[in-house]
Amino acid sequence: MKKNTMKDRTKDIKNQQGYHTLKYSKNYIWFGIVMTLIFLSTQVALLVSTQLNDFDTLGTFIVLFFLCCLTILFSITCKNWGIIFNNEHFIYRTALGREYKFLFSDVIDYKRGTEIIVLKTDKKRLFLDPKLIDVNIFLRLIEKKGNFDKTNLNEIRLTRGNFWVGISCSIFSISMSFLFVIPNNTVDDTVTSWWGYLIIILINFSIFIFTFGSLKWRIFLNEESFTYVTYFGRRHICKYSEVSRKSFTTHFVIIKVKNKYFFIDPNAIGIEKFFRKIN
Repeated sequence: MKKNTMKDRTKDIKNQQGYHTLKYSKNYIWFGIVMTLIFLSTQVALLVSTQLNDFDTLGTFIVLFFLCCLTILFSITCKNWGIIFNNEHFIYRTALGREYKFLFSDVIDYKRGTEIIVLKTDKKRLFLDPKLIDVNIFLRLIEKKGNFDKTNLNEIRLTRGNFWVGISCSIFSISMSFLFVIPNNTVDDTVTSWWGYLIIILINFSIFIFTFGSLKWRIFLNEESFTYVTYFGRRHICKYSEVSRKSFTTHFVIIKVKNKYFFIDPNAIGIEKFFRKIN
């Protein structure tokens, strides 16, 4: 790892052909500025129109102050953060403007989620947004030249966020179930009948399947075929050429292979590789 100076910041890369830049859109910066002005003007209005001598007004002022600080930090982060790269190395600029130069082979770990990508070198962790323009070009170079175990790169999986959402829903559902299981005279007898208990069991079972099935669900990509692993752990091996139909809905991508239909989360990690294969 080598820290880069401002003078040498882009000189090494821009002298070569094929460099790319990853940066946040200026719209994010202006959004932060506008929100800062809104919070700041509200604070000024509070100071002019009221006195900060009661708890509610003082609390509102403090909350607005912290929101103002957050939006300022947001704008600074979007302005400073960036990556400049070519086929051999890249320069990573942090939210505070510090710059570091890395070879792609310096990356020893790579974890990709739907909301954030984490790269790990010997002494530093790097974070970037998977929705940035040209990020796929950068990630292909990381996957090709990075010094880490690449066996998981051909594995498509759901994010851990699905699991934790399921756990939260399970806790809520079980807690609400006690309202019907524990004898309670205020609850309608029809709700506590056998079909009421059956509905409660089915709801909790469905949430359980969603929660722990999300850990099992996978798609493994091979050269000519792929292996689809269901929520129950059952495996289906199919050829890309056998995919006869693709349907895109709001929450699922539905593909037809022979007489079987498979449902795929379009936000699954690495799903764009699968789409390239079947297209």
